[in-house]
Amino acid sequence: MRGLILQQVAEYFAAKGKYMTYAEYKEQTDTPVSAAMLKRVTGGSWSRVQSRIQKYFPELSAQIEGGVQVEEEEVVVAPVVAKGKK
Repeated sequence: MRGLILQQVAEYFAAKGKYMTYAEYKEQTDTPVSAAMLKRVTGGSWSRVQSRIQKYFPELSAQIEGGVQVEEEEVVVAPVVAKGKK
């Protein structure tokens, strides 16, 4: 549950392009989770929101901090060749 909430907030911050202060976040009307709930999840500390996002969601953290778009890697599947007896 906590991980899901942090992921939603990390994605929200990435969409906005920055980490927000408690006051900035509280003013927003399109947040995925209320500010009070987010503080409860992080043990009452707003600064822990950023540190936990950095720890558990480094790709999203990179997007938030630098505006870097992380591209998903393409997976190439090699065909399987059945080997027979000679």
